[in-house]
Amino acid sequence: MGNTLGGLAGKVAFIDLSRNRTRLENSGKYNWLIGGRGLGAYLLFQELEPSTRPFDPDNLVVISPGRLVGTECPQANRTNLSSKSPVTSGTGYSSVGGSFGYNLKRAGFDAVIIHGRSEKPVYLWITEDSIEIRDATNLWGLTTSEVVKQLRELESKVSVLSIGPAGERLVFASAVIVDEGNAAGGCGIASVLGSKKLKAVAVYGDKEVPVSNPEKLRKLREEIISRMEKSNHVKIHKTRGSVGRVLPRFQKLSMLPVRNYEDDAWDESKLNKLLEGILRFRVDVKGCPQCFMQCMNVLEVREGRYAGTKCVGLQANAGYGFGPRFDIDDPLVVIKANALCNELGLDIDNAATIISWVFELYSKGLVSREEVDGLNLSWGNGDALLEMLKKLAYRDGIGEVLARGFKQAASIIGRGSEYYAMHVKNQGIIDSVRTAIAWGFGHLTSVRGARHLDGSPTTEARDYTPTQSLELFGVPTASVQTVYEGKAKLVFWFENFKAITDSLGICYFATYWGNALELLGPKDYATLYQAVVGEEISPDELLLIGRKIREYEKAFNTIHANFTRMDDMPPPRVFVEEVKSGPLKGTKINRRKYEEMLDEYYRLHGWDEDTGLQKRETLEELGLHDIVSKLEKFGKLIN
Repeated sequence: MGNTLGGLAGKVAFIDLSRNRTRLENSGKYNWLIGGRGLGAYLLFQELEPSTRPFDPDNLVVISPGRLVGTECPQANRTNLSSKSPVTSGTGYSSVGGSFGYNLKRAGFDAVIIHGRSEKPVYLWITEDSIEIRDATNLWGLTTSEVVKQLRELESKVSVLSIGPAGERLVFASAVIVDEGNAAGGCGIASVLGSKKLKAVAVYGDKEVPVSNPEKLRKLREEIISRMEKSNHVKIHKTRGSVGRVLPRFQKLSMLPVRNYEDDAWDESKLNKLLEGILRFRVDVKGCPQCFMQCMNVLEVREGRYAGTKCVGLQANAGYGFGPRFDIDDPLVVIKANALCNELGLDIDNAATIISWVFELYSKGLVSREEVDGLNLSWGNGDALLEMLKKLAYRDGIGEVLARGFKQAASIIGRGSEYYAMHVKNQGIIDSVRTAIAWGFGHLTSVRGARHLDGSPTTEARDYTPTQSLELFGVPTASVQTVYEGKAKLVFWFENFKAITDSLGICYFATYWGNALELLGPKDYATLYQAVVGEEISPDELLLIGRKIREYEKAFNTIHANFTRMDDMPPPRVFVEEVKSGPLKGTKINRRKYEEMLDEYYRLHGWDEDTGLQKRETLEELGLHDIVSKLEKFGKLIN
C-alpha cells in the first residue's frame, strides 16, 4: 500500500538452499497487503503451481513479521510463517510470538523467503543486513532447547527459530519453536523446513525500524498501556495465564472436549485439581517484546517423578488438550506433555487430537494393545500419553501411522475409525464445537483447517449486551451461546479482523478476541498504522484488506487442494451425538441450521452457495483481477 516506508526494515531476503545462495531486495516492492500474513498469502498464490507438492524443493516458506513489529507499537511482536501445507495441501500459515520477529526487523529484514532444498542440514545466521547459510550437521537430531543452547554459545543475544525431531521426520503434527516455548503450530510448516534440511534460523538486530510519527506513536502507546493496566482481564491473565482464565469459563459453558469427543463437560473436582496443580508450579511469567499481558507461564517441577521438568507456555489449549481430552487430572503429566511438545517440536493441537483419537479407538476395542505397541491407552493414563507423544515425534511404531495425519491413518486402521477422527481438512479439532455455535463454526470454516485462531470468536464466553454486540460486530447475538442467527456474520467479521491482525503483527490475545473492550480493536489498528506507516487509513479499510487476504487464501485452497463446500462441513459425529453431561446436556449441532448458516456465510463473502467457490462478480468488485484470471484458467471460477 502506498510508498510510505514507516514500519519497513528495508530488505527482503531470498534464500535458495539448493544453490546455497542469498539474494537481497528492497522491501518497498514487496509491501503487499500490509505485510506478515498478507505478504505470505500473496506470494504463495502468485508463485506456486498446483503441481508443487508440500515437500517439493519449489515450495516456499515465507517468514514475515507484521508491519508494526520492531517498533514500540504495543503488543506488536508476531511473526507469520506461510507455506503450502503438508497437512491440508492448501494454504498454510501460523503466527508465533517471542523475540524472533522483533530481532529480524531490527536486523534490517521484513521477510525471509526460503526456496529449494539443501543437500545437508543447514541453519541461517542473520545479523544486521547480513545472512549466512551455515552447516547444521551437528544440530540435526537435537531438541529445540539444545539447538538454542548451542547457537547462543556463538552469540548470547540471538533469538532462535528451530524445528525438533518431529519436523526433521516430516511429522504432520510438527511445530516450529521460537526460543524456549513460543510455537508456530498447525499446517506442518516445521515439516516443510525439515524437508528443506533447514534446522534453524538465528537472528539478532538492534537497528531502529523507521516510524512516520514517533510522538503520535508514543502517545498512543501510553494510552493503550493505561487502558490495559486497568483491565481485570489483563490482571487475571498476568496472574493465572490463559489456562487459568479460560478453563473455568469453558467448564461453566460446557466447552471442554472430554475423552476425545465423548462429552463437552468434565468433572469439576478433576478440573480444580488439574488447574490449581498447574499454577502451583508457576515460578515466573514471561512476555514477548512490547507485551503488557505476560501470558507465558514459566513452570518448574521440583518434586515427584518429573522433577526437573521446565515448561514455558502452557496456554489454555494445552490445559484442556492434555487434561480433559484424555481424562487426565494430574498436573505433572500436562506440564510434562507441554514440555515434550516444546522440546520435540510438536504442535499441541494436532498431537493431542490424533493421539486422543487412538485412545478412544482403544477404549472402544477398534485397536488392540498389540497394535499400539503394547501400551495401555485407557483414559487417564498419563504415562501412555507421554509415550505416545514420543512415538509420534520419532515415527516409532504406531507413531509412524499417526505421523501421516488423520486421513491416511484412518484409511490404514479402517474398522469405522474415521467416524471418531475429529478433524476438518485433516487438521485436528482441539476444541468443543457443539456447544458454542460461532466458536465452532469458525473452526469448521477455517481456511487452513480446524484452528480457533482464525474466525472463531470468543464472544459466546462473554456477556455482551445486544446493544454492545450490535455496535461492535453488527449482530445482537454475539454472546448468545446456542443461537445460530447472526453467527455467520460474526465469524465473517472475526476472519477479516484476524487476517489484518496477523499482517500488522499484533498479538490476538490483546485484541477484542481476548474478550475485553479495553483491548485493541480496528480503531486502534487504524491509529497505530497511521502513526507507524504514515498513511491515512480507516478501520473499515483495514478490515477490507483482511477480507482480500482471505480471498487469496481461499483461491489457493481451491486451486491446490480442490476444497469445496463439503470441506467446510463438520465431522458427522457432531450431528449425531449429544453432549452427555453439564448444563448443555443433550446439545448437538442441528444439520439444517448449520447448512443455513453456511449459506449465509457464503453470501457474506460473495461466494457461490452450492459449491462454496468464488464468484467473478465479487472478486472484480474487490479489484482482485489476478485471482479471477487464475481461477478461470483452472476452471474454478463461478460466473
